Amino acid sequence: MSFLHSAKNSIKANGFCGALRVYKNHLKIKNFYKQYGDVKDIVSDDVASEVYDSDYQNNADFSEYKSFVKPLAFYLPQFHTIPENDAWWGEGFTEWTNTRKCEPRFNKHYQPREPHDDIGYYNLEDVNVLKSQAELAKSHGIYGFCFYHYWFSGKRLLEKPVDILLDHPEIDINFLLCWANENWTKAWDGQSNNVLIKQNYAKSDPEQFIDDLQKYINDPRYIKIDSKPVILIYNCSEIPNVKATFSKMRKRAKETGIGEILIWACRTHHTTAQTLKITDYIDAEVEFPPHNTALDVLKEDSITTNERSNIYNYNKLVQFVTGRYNEEKSKKPVYRTVMAAWDNSCRRKDNYTVYCGFSLKSFYRWVRAAVENASSLKENERFIFVNAFNEWAEGTYLEPDKKYGYANINTFSRALFGLPLNKPATVLTKTEPENVTAPKIAVQAHITSIDVLSQIIGHIEKIPFNFDLFVSTDTPQKLQFIKNSFAQKCPNISLNTESFENTKDDILPLVLQMKSVYKNYDVLCHINSKKSAFTVDGQNLRSYLYDNLLGNSEKIAAIIKEFNLNTSLGLAFLKALTPKEQSGWADNREATEQLLNYLKISSATPSNTAFADMHMFWANPKSLATLFESDITESAALPFSLRFVATYNKFECSEFCFKD
Repeated sequence: MSFLHSAKNSIKANGFCGALRVYKNHLKIKNFYKQYGDVKDIVSDDVASEVYDSDYQNNADFSEYKSFVKPLAFYLPQFHTIPENDAWWGEGFTEWTNTRKCEPRFNKHYQPREPHDDIGYYNLEDVNVLKSQAELAKSHGIYGFCFYHYWFSGKRLLEKPVDILLDHPEIDINFLLCWANENWTKAWDGQSNNVLIKQNYAKSDPEQFIDDLQKYINDPRYIKIDSKPVILIYNCSEIPNVKATFSKMRKRAKETGIGEILIWACRTHHTTAQTLKITDYIDAEVEFPPHNTALDVLKEDSITTNERSNIYNYNKLVQFVTGRYNEEKSKKPVYRTVMAAWDNSCRRKDNYTVYCGFSLKSFYRWVRAAVENASSLKENERFIFVNAFNEWAEGTYLEPDKKYGYANINTFSRALFGLPLNKPATVLTKTEPENVTAPKIAVQAHITSIDVLSQIIGHIEKIPFNFDLFVSTDTPQKLQFIKNSFAQKCPNISLNTESFENTKDDILPLVLQMKSVYKNYDVLCHINSKKSAFTVDGQNLRSYLYDNLLGNSEKIAAIIKEFNLNTSLGLAFLKALTPKEQSGWADNREATEQLLNYLKISSATPSNTAFADMHMFWANPKSLATLFESDITESAALPFSLRFVATYNKFECSEFCFKD
């Protein structure tokens, strides 16, 4: 009775055809669970996650690295106008139309997503855009693009980008085509309601499809394995008589002279080759997240919205997907696909899907797992896929955006090439000062422990360039003692002093003392007189920091040279040496978030909090302009926030060490 009651309600809500579709989808999900077992054994319930955990990164070049894996990125061509979209959605419609109007739907929801100024709201009718995209992809290790091929019994849509590629053989990027064989609908879901253009699957389609593909397959950049071109099919479950269709396609390819072809099937709509019983009719499968992943165990209950929505946890998703890699047994190769977040709220007023909790750390882990899994394949078959290069309205893209820059594509490349997730420390070579052009330098020292004043003076005197010195302390008595000491030991130094009696830390005095003059300087050094019980190789940590930040003229010249060479460098600090347990957030997260909100910096607070031991560093003052220009008067976890302020202002933060 419960099944009949449910069926009756489904027919009432969706109509008979709609109810049948719901029931078929229910069977697909049931079969999917049956194939993969209880996913609760894979997914942990204690995954802590930010809504979006990333940081701003400038573009990094990975051209010098090589990988045994060939990554292919799905490529959306809907960034130019076509008459059909003008008629259906309004004149001038492109993918940017949806992304521009998107707004946050819940607390800390990362919307709108805006393309970085380096790419802008591009138009794919411009060949230079495709050239730039290919250069970016190649420099990050991406082997090729997988273009969506919108083909409806001979009628094509959004074909211009791949046709431009065909007309410009100088564009150095490999490619293949994925037949996106679904109806176009008002709901963007390929279902049968509100159909804009329908897949009719005419009797002559298999032969005509191969005939139309031939000019692309003949291009030397088209992806082939052992001379066999790859054809990817998005939704095999929608093709009537799919087995016969694939057989006809193979036959036609031989008749036209193409020869043998490889048919790969995407795992979409809770189907696999096994559930569709087509394993013997295809050559490989390609995962297509978020398809086949929207499971109840991945639901995120901590986020509420005012609309119907499906909120899942990205970190749990990574656990689930990577956890089944080694468990799955398949007769044909399965190519893994990684996904850089997911959020299609731009396309839907309600019933949208978001995988919240995206983090660079989880994305890195997913890519590494996919790369390692591909190592078991034959050498010329080691592919992985990325969803996607430019799916802006679905929130998954490798292209740079305004808020986080090149973080996604940099992280992908580091995982691909087996490099550390976090940028390794820059190794500096000691340099003779006469070989370095001297910038305008300021040194700001917050000195509250008078017993180390002589040590500080000894190091400051080693600076081989002209500089201005700014000293702060916490009592008028100490201030006078400091003035007298500098007057006696180094009277030629330009000294500015100030007392801040109610400060809790050393960074606030830095901000308050430098805010009116920071624009006068190119490089700023900040030190303090803090004491630490932690030692490095038996020596006091503070002395270790002094010895490397201001140790001798050659070290100082090397640091200055680094700022001269890299105008994007915002903060430079010694490679962290404090114990791992001492570098966590502790109770600083809430205070830092309050400060970022106060500064109107909309930024997540990543779990990787490493900044600078004892808050000592060199900096480009412009990278901290947001803080210097604020009216901040109270300390609020400023040392942790400096890194976020610098990256918000689009500057790099870099650890360094010296070559032995």
